[in-house]
Amino acid sequence: MTQPIYQTLIDLQQSPKSTLKVEILKRDDCLGLRLAVQAALHPLWTYGVKKLPDVKSQGQSPLFAHAGPLLQQLRTRALTGNAAQAEITRIFELLTFEDGEVLRRILLKDLRCGVDAKTANKAFPGLIPDYSTMLAHPFDIARVREWPVMVQPKLDGVRVLVHIGQSPDDIKFLSRSGREFDSFDSLKPIIWDGAAELRLTGHVLDGEVTDGDFLATVSAVRRRGVDKGTSVFNVFDVLPAAAFHEGKHDVPAQVRYYRDVQRLLEHHPRLQVVPTILAETEDEIWAEYRRIRAAGGEGVMVKRRDAPYVCARSYDWMKIKDCQSVDLQVHGVQPGTGKYAGQVGALLCYFGDVEVAVGSGLPDGLRLFDKKHLIGRTIEVQYHEVTPAGSLRHPRFVKMRDTLTGAHE
Repeated sequence: MTQPIYQTLIDLQQSPKSTLKVEILKRDDCLGLRLAVQAALHPLWTYGVKKLPDVKSQGQSPLFAHAGPLLQQLRTRALTGNAAQAEITRIFELLTFEDGEVLRRILLKDLRCGVDAKTANKAFPGLIPDYSTMLAHPFDIARVREWPVMVQPKLDGVRVLVHIGQSPDDIKFLSRSGREFDSFDSLKPIIWDGAAELRLTGHVLDGEVTDGDFLATVSAVRRRGVDKGTSVFNVFDVLPAAAFHEGKHDVPAQVRYYRDVQRLLEHHPRLQVVPTILAETEDEIWAEYRRIRAAGGEGVMVKRRDAPYVCARSYDWMKIKDCQSVDLQVHGVQPGTGKYAGQVGALLCYFGDVEVAVGSGLPDGLRLFDKKHLIGRTIEVQYHEVTPAGSLRHPRFVKMRDTLTGAHE
């Protein structure tokens, strides 16, 4: 007998290791489960839903008999606004409670069980198309092929890819793993005005969203459907959408930046261009790094001038930060003691097969989070070294990376 999809999601949520999640997906493999996972994780399938109606599902209809057509209409924007809310309400009333919860997670693009596209594709090869962007390696002077190199500040924000379609409503803000943000709608007309004027429709802008410090930025990202109108998009690259989806754009980095990105200069205060200098020597790179750090910045990015944009990790981009760091997925929460009694004491993660408790550096606000909002999330952890036992020495929480699914930055 086929396991209900909702129960599979619960089993996945309670299984901390990705290998176990793959086994569960294979164990419960059926068309309905594949459809649910695909609908929730496909990076370019979005439903335009910011808030779901407060309705309890108490019907008996099967999930995809009704949800399938609904998702198609929402995805193509054949249903929007009040009409969409009315139809979503009608469908919820037809479904069982369990299937209603599955649909709720699909519409919000979050299965709440720690399964990402990589895990899903291990169980069901090819189910989710790959969505990736260009990523950096740690700085290694031996990898510098020629001088000068481009040096940019490493912003303390959230990486965002802006896909610009053919209208202001056809602009999507996606994380580097393909997850859609719905908290930046006030940026759409600003970006559209610049894109239309500069003929950048059908392009992807790569950059970082900032909103004060990093915690404020993450708070803005987490406010589903709430836009305070204060976030700033900082652009550092641009390429045609077709090239992005193909995974490579051969136009050199310096041309992309000086010809395309810099055209956005002074367009609007909430649309900024990441500043760039040219460094002729390693000493000049480190001088810029020290200047950025002294000003409160996180570090710098070092980029080869003639490098293409490739949707993969490349030594054409290198980063310099103060400590080593790794992104880990939270699988559990350790209760706090003493002054943190009743709060989150530490986040439990696996580094390889070794469990690591990350308690240092947790902000007070995060310690008040409900456990269910932390399980399955990805955090950046700083550490000094890997111990002989395979653990992390002096792990310290840096950022809640709600935009990621486990890949390193």
